[in-house]
Formats: sequence, structure tokens, C-alpha cells
Amino acid sequence: MDLRKNLSLQTYSQPIHVYINKNRLLNLNSFVIAEHFANAGYVPLWEGRRGFQILGASPLLAFRGAHICNPKGQPAHLVLRNKAFFKQLLEQEQIATAHGLVFSAETREQAQAFLSSAARLCVIKPVAGKQGKGVTTGISDITALNLAIEEALAVFTEQAELLIEEQFCDAEEARLLIVNGQCISAFKRLAPAICGDAITSINDLINESNKLKRKNPNECRLLIELTPSRLRALAKQNYTPQSILPKGEWLKLDDKASISTGGYTYECSDQIDESYKLIAERAAKLAAPTAVIGVDIMAKDFTQPANHDNYIVLEANSGPAITGHQYPSYGKAVDVVAAIVNFCFSTRQFLPLTDTKLKVKVNIFVPPKLDATPMWLQLIKLVISADCDVSEIVPPHQLTLSTSEKNLQRIQSDFYQFFSQKNAALVFSRE
Repeated sequence: MDLRKNLSLQTYSQPIHVYINKNRLLNLNSFVIAEHFANAGYVPLWEGRRGFQILGASPLLAFRGAHICNPKGQPAHLVLRNKAFFKQLLEQEQIATAHGLVFSAETREQAQAFLSSAARLCVIKPVAGKQGKGVTTGISDITALNLAIEEALAVFTEQAELLIEEQFCDAEEARLLIVNGQCISAFKRLAPAICGDAITSINDLINESNKLKRKNPNECRLLIELTPSRLRALAKQNYTPQSILPKGEWLKLDDKASISTGGYTYECSDQIDESYKLIAERAAKLAAPTAVIGVDIMAKDFTQPANHDNYIVLEANSGPAITGHQYPSYGKAVDVVAAIVNFCFSTRQFLPLTDTKLKVKVNIFVPPKLDATPMWLQLIKLVISADCDVSEIVPPHQLTLSTSEKNLQRIQSDFYQFFSQKNAALVFSRE
């Protein structure tokens, strides 16, 4: 029985977040943090699509995704990107990991030998991978292994290092979010699955699931697709995309529970034994001084205390997708943004903004169903009253101007007195 049989899918009404994420206007993990600062009266200044800095913060406060950038460099951040090296650090701390080895396209014979001697099904993943890309699970023979290797190399490069590991079977996967050394939220990852109704084909059930995903700000572009590995998994069960499932039967489409490839999140912090939270906190310390870490753990039963045989730590991420906690598919949302912002307040000074001139691009992001004209006209009034030097106007969404830090703060504050942050976003980007 799929866990979802006893859960209700969450619905959300946050059109600006869906619009921004679906169209990749800005990184949503960064945006929800920037939005919080803007609501508190601070001014985010964006550097491209993925990140921003807060004007007046000392020392520098800059985000890339949910990652707080370290002005002195990112050695800890780079440690986490190399799965093989981080795995060694975990093992030195006597934290359980999966048995495996590193290989390349030129040394795939090592992977073949590992598979032949493995006691379990195996997993292939890129050493420097992310978001589940290039990962294949359930490998049991040389043919499947070679297909998985080719799929991983197609995503990355022929020079990429790969990991082969014994698969931790009959287990659940959870992401535990650590902020400033403390676990503040946890969600289980649920593999993409559909429930039969004895009428609708597998392909059409997937389409119906994707319609609901498009309304979730976190999942609106993380849809379920029938990849080659998933089609092979269907075929092993004598199914095709046109097959019709019996009523009430749940079909898991993949052993991987990656949200990036169509999985779901179930926020269940209160159902995770404290021992796993402590393990996640220990793992996060290996990436200090990085303050925001997502630690991925697999366990046989998260309600039972951890021992060396019933869990493994998969990896840790210094730019975790915090919107999975803000907008879980199932379970109660957790305001993890507040914890991140509070950490920033405890480690930074926020100085009064100055008359220093900046040249910025100003955008108004508005969902298509709303009329942007009133917002545009109000912005023009605010810019005129602030006596800004406007160099380019592209109505009804964008202009370029030169003005002081103080004026940007005033324009932002006055704009949000007229319009809700749920319906519109005023964004300053460095020109």
C-alpha cells in the first residue's frame, strides 16, 4: 500500500511564486528569502537570476539559492559537491553510508566487477551530480549497468567520475534541513506514483498528476516524465503507458524519490526519531561554516532509533530546495525561511542605507491573469517622486534607473503599501 493512500494532497494559492518558478524568472528558493527581507524593509539587490545581496548588510550578505555565500570563499561548499570525498568524511565520523566505489568511463570494468560481487541491487550516480540527474537505481545485470552509465555520461561528460553503490532497499528517504547546526524541518521524499481507477491509462494518470503539480509553487515545473529507465521498469511489470491499472492499485514509477524528477514531499518532522536529526546535524558540521544544509538520509523506519544497519546518509547539499518545506505535497508546511533570516539577523549588522548611487534594472513580476497596468503606473509615480534618473523604459514591466540606496528602499516600501506580495513582485537587479 502506498503511504499516500492515507494522506491528503496539499493545495496552495500563491500565484506569484508559481509564476516565478514556472517561468524561471528567478530562483524560487532565493526569492522566498528575498521576499521575507523585503517585507521587513530591507532591500534585496539581485545578481542575475539565481541570487541576491541585501543592501546595508555587514559583512556582506548574499544568497545563491538558499545558500548563504561565504565572502572568504567556498571550500566547504566544494566539499559537498564531491559525493565521494564527502562520503569518506562521513565514514571517518562513523556515520553509515552505502558500500560503493568511484569509477569512470575508462574503468567501467571496475563497476562491472563490483556489480557481480554485490549482495544487493545497485545504483549509479555522478560524483558531482545534483537534482537526481544521471541517477539510475535497481541495477541487477551488466546490460542495465551499461545503459545507466551511458545515461549518466549523457547528462554530464565522458570524463565524469561516477559512483556505483549497493542500493539500500526497502527504505524511505528523507531530507533533513539544518540551519545554524540545528535540524528545523524534515520531509520524506515519495517516489512518483499513480493510483489506478480501472478506466484511465497510465499515461493519462500521469498527465492528471502533472496538472496538480503545476499548481504547487515548488513542483510546478518538476513534472513526472516517462524516461527510458521508467519505461524499462514498466515493461518488467508487463505494463505500457497505455495500460490500465486496477482500481485502487498504486504503481510506483521509479525507485528514485527525487523531487526534481517528479517525486513528492511529505513534511513529517514530528515522525522522525531524534537520532536521525542528530546524525544530520553531525553530517552538517562537516561543511562548516556553511549554515544552511540539506542532509539526505535513507532509513528502514524513521520512527525507530538509528543504528549502523538501519540507515545510510546519502549526501548533503549546501543549496537545498527549501521550498519543499514551504510547499510540501503532503503534511503541514514549515516556515523555514524565518529561521534562515533570523540566523542572518544574529550574524550581521544592518546599517542605514546611504545616498550612494546605483544603476539598477527594475522589474515588476505579475502573473498573467492579473492586470499589471495599475502597478506599472504606481511605480512610475514613485520613481518620479523620488527624482530618479531613468535611462530606459520598457512598459509595462521594466525600467532602468540610477538612484540612491535610500530611494530604492523608499520605492520598495511605498510599492508594497499599494500591492500585495502574493500578486506582484518588485525586483531590483544590478545593471
